[in-house]
Amino acid sequence: MKKSILVSAVLSLLICLAGCLINYRSYQSSGSLKWAVRTFGGEITIENGFGWHLVHIYAMTPGQGDTVRLSFSVAGFLLSFLALFAVVHVFSVLIRTLHRHHAQ
Repeated sequence: MKKSILVSAVLSLLICLAGCLINYRSYQSSGSLKWAVRTFGGEITIENGFGWHLVHIYAMTPGQGDTVRLSFSVAGFLLSFLALFAVVHVFSVLIRTLHRHHAQ
């Protein structure tokens, strides 16, 4: 059981780190996060994904520029990790259970 938890934790951490890197590179190239939950408002878009928090406030009057702010949230990263850990661990338990069932 401990081995299963450790494997799930390591796999989840690797997925989170990869998602974090992909989102950062996406922000650098396109100004948005590739894998994120988006919230839309009248003049604002907020994106959260793998620890990154991107706020884009659109200018509403001529002559103004948009405001874009990217920040990293440790709490957001941990939340992503825990969600992935739960999913990976459930799949791990299901696969192990099915494998034992078919071995009998």
